[in-house]
Amino acid sequence: MSSTGICLDVAIDHRIRQLLKPRPNRKVNSSYSNHVEKLQELYPFVHRKWLDPSHELLVTEELAKPLTQGGIVVALLRPANYHPFTKGVDVVVEESPTLRALRDVFALVGLDLVQHITVLDSLPFLRKADRSTRFEDDEEYTRALNEHHAAFLDAVVAKRPDVVLCMWQTREEPQCNWSGRAIRSKGVGEVWDDEKITLCDRHGNLIETKRINAFHPSYCMNYVCEYSQPRQLLMLEIAHALHLMDSSWHEEPWMEKLRDSWKKKKTSLKKKKTSLKDGLPEDSKTPLYELYAKAVTEILNLLPELKSGDNKRLLYDKLTKANWTQHINDASLCLRAASQQLKKLSRDGDNVEFHHTIGPQGDMVSRTMGLVMDLAMKLASPFVMIKPRIYQGSGFFSESFLEYLRRGKIETRNCWFRNSALKRGLVDFLLELNDAFSDADAGGPIRLQMSLGKASDAFLTLANKMEGLLGTLVEYPEQGQPLEDEAEQEVNPDVADAELIQRLRDLGVLY
Repeated sequence: MSSTGICLDVAIDHRIRQLLKPRPNRKVNSSYSNHVEKLQELYPFVHRKWLDPSHELLVTEELAKPLTQGGIVVALLRPANYHPFTKGVDVVVEESPTLRALRDVFALVGLDLVQHITVLDSLPFLRKADRSTRFEDDEEYTRALNEHHAAFLDAVVAKRPDVVLCMWQTREEPQCNWSGRAIRSKGVGEVWDDEKITLCDRHGNLIETKRINAFHPSYCMNYVCEYSQPRQLLMLEIAHALHLMDSSWHEEPWMEKLRDSWKKKKTSLKKKKTSLKDGLPEDSKTPLYELYAKAVTEILNLLPELKSGDNKRLLYDKLTKANWTQHINDASLCLRAASQQLKKLSRDGDNVEFHHTIGPQGDMVSRTMGLVMDLAMKLASPFVMIKPRIYQGSGFFSESFLEYLRRGKIETRNCWFRNSALKRGLVDFLLELNDAFSDADAGGPIRLQMSLGKASDAFLTLANKMEGLLGTLVEYPEQGQPLEDEAEQEVNPDVADAELIQRLRDLGVLY
């Protein structure tokens, strides 16, 4: 398990973290597999391309490793139109959002995508652009579809995988009576009624294997990149595949809830898209600033519920039922996407000045400022004045107020939040968010601006700490998570020595 707890630009759900831990005793099949040779049968088609095919062939063969039977096969759709094959497999993976996402998730369990995971396209070597450039008519293209699908299934059968991770879908219907249909994705959030299947290649060879329904990583990294739920789902289904290899998978109610929650959200997004078709372009999406405003509102709505000194179980239930870290992750993704958009358009990077509040990014700054002030008032004692900075420098708050926050991280007696671990996470969040503010003009009067990227990082750090806290609240063994709830430790003053009692009082643990 990565010590950071972050993957795909989101804080990993504390329950998924438990599923994505390295499994050092996994058995490895050493029997040779000739599945790459099945792909090489498509050489004649590849050599008809006007570009030198040798680099594409080499990268495809590298991704199809290891050359042994068993293991996991990741079944994708087809190669992208513009993979930089000439630069080698590592660059192809790094520059592909799909392959990079797979690499980063498998790395959490100590598996290298190129060395340990077999990645196959259901249409190997057949790019989407080839339809208009390489074929004279639809009939020739259909023959090519069938040929490439057949070669793909030949390779899967030769590989004899323990599990197939089904991530491909297509509107181009494969030929009838093709058993490869059984390893197509059913769609996001769906599950197979029967994970065991029998596959038969065109030569009559049969294998029995298991399948996991997933979805193409491009869906969560490109098409719905503003939402964190699909990224969590991708990690969940990969964890599902890993555990299915040794029959250690157990479905839990929260998994079904996660899948169903996104399916409902996906349905609402489709309905909105359909209703907009007549008046707006078909690819219209909810603006980032609206999604961000909703996420911030959800974050603020829960703050009053966190006032009391709940026991671990009650605090855990409040945080999970409100999907608090999901909204924090969403806020981070929205700010990150807005930052990337602004950097492409502005020479000033992703900084947005306060007086630009009438634009989309300005609205995000205003919402952030509202969250900052609300949180500051809850973290500070009623007797402490919240002062903004009045001199040139960085940040929004005065140094005296920041020092007050740093000193009082674990003091909960005069604070809205009674859980010390929760308070520490929120104080760190406010301090990091404060660093996102700076002077727009270093030489003139104070004119504040906010870095969208730095604000995004602050939300991501908060989400990570809250997931770490959730793991401790239900007594999950967290790795590398500093948030341990000192306030919940039981201390008996009758047996503890006076020095320890005084120390705990100084920390705000005993009163």
